[in-house]
Amino acid sequence: EHLALEAPEASDGTTATVVGRAFKGHDITYRVCCQGNEYLVHTHNRHLYEPGDTVAVRPLEPAVVLESRSTPAEAPSGATSEPELEE
Repeated sequence: EHLALEAPEASDGTTATVVGRAFKGHDITYRVCCQGNEYLVHTHNRHLYEPGDTVAVRPLEPAVVLESRSTPAEAPSGATSEPELEE
């Protein structure tokens, strides 16, 4: 929803490779690999890309980076803690 896929020659965005896709009725969720990381991109099904296709990935809006919380004690209320493992 926050990323768009385009033909690589039509964009100056970062390129990625389509590694999977799932049709969801009126839209498609693509799984793309970009610089060793995989991302899900939800799109309208106006353009069909096949697994193996090279695409350009472009953000639709600025990213928001949230601060990481390091301990469960700092987790927001309502959050669940990690389950304890039995030995």
